[in-house]
Amino acid sequence: RALKALTAEHARVAQELGLARPSFAGVPVLDPFALDALRAAASKNWGDAWLALDYFFDATRLYIVSVDQTQVRMDVRPWGWAEKQLLAQATHLHPDMRELVFNGTLHGRRVAARENILARLGELVLPPRAQELTHGALLIAPHQLLHQLAFQALQIDGTFLAERVQVAYTPTLQGYAQLCQNAAANERAASDTLFVCGVKTFAHDDLARNLPTLRHTRREVNEIRRQYPSATVLWQSRAQRARLLEWNQTERLRDFSILHFATHATLYADTPQLGAIELSQDALTFLDITNLHLNARLVTLSACAGNLGRGGSGDEWVSLARAFFYAGARALVASLWEVDDESTTKLMELFYKGLARGESIAAALAFAQRERIRQGASPLQWAPFVAIGNV
Repeated sequence: RALKALTAEHARVAQELGLARPSFAGVPVLDPFALDALRAAASKNWGDAWLALDYFFDATRLYIVSVDQTQVRMDVRPWGWAEKQLLAQATHLHPDMRELVFNGTLHGRRVAARENILARLGELVLPPRAQELTHGALLIAPHQLLHQLAFQALQIDGTFLAERVQVAYTPTLQGYAQLCQNAAANERAASDTLFVCGVKTFAHDDLARNLPTLRHTRREVNEIRRQYPSATVLWQSRAQRARLLEWNQTERLRDFSILHFATHATLYADTPQLGAIELSQDALTFLDITNLHLNARLVTLSACAGNLGRGGSGDEWVSLARAFFYAGARALVASLWEVDDESTTKLMELFYKGLARGESIAAALAFAQRERIRQGASPLQWAPFVAIGNV
């Protein structure tokens, strides 16, 4: 019995160590970075209208590598106390700071700002080539705390980046090329098959009882079913870990090209591997996710992330995205911070309308965010939603 327990623990630790490496489904270790592979993948998705940005910073400098169809450039920017403070404010986990930066209010009251943080950050982290783009796509590989920055809300000449280009994210440029290769190797039928998991209330432990009720989740699920009448739905009490694991064992989950979780995702800044997708009576853990057998072009986590804590490195979402990539998904749409579920529902309605029209994931998300801007929504409501992977 002791040997069996040790063997199980060894397997668990080995799996966690494997996940710490930049690997995806069926690929224990990624191939060395190949510029031609990146360019081929990006051009297949966006033609010639794309620019990839790879970020790195140390104690005093921010390094930005820009790649397009013909050139590779390096920009080096000062990265001192003032620049770090700007990023810290725009990625702060406290709701008051987010409201101040992305809505210009504090507890609902307008506050006169000394400077436009989103415009200053746009000047700081976007190289000239990116600032010149007025169409196409921007592919971003962030570094550490930049993973928590909503680039699409950065301002250039008074307009949001989301209004100018499609914004896509990737854990690494190397990983993006691999995800695109995986997509080519697992081509599906032209029409999508959807799985929707929706939860309104949570009651399975002390943590879940503190998660707020998602009052508008039912409307969100119904709207997706309107766009995709044949969608398979697990609602409230039927949304259980045991059922998902059973469907995984019987390979049923592989039948779905899109998996939509209208529920909370719980993340931890210090230990991302303790993250989970909250269900009605229990949770789908990080390790559960890595053991799924998916062939999905998209996984959507439409509700909010909780328990990020303080002082995270910014890699929490990357870890969760990598877990789904490891399981066989090729793209993830999720929120960087908690958004009221009514605003989430409105954006998701627009997003799935775009997908149903045949738009790419990045194009559908850009359409949804631009529509919300046109409707008068602030960046606080639309900016946290990001598209990661082969979008």
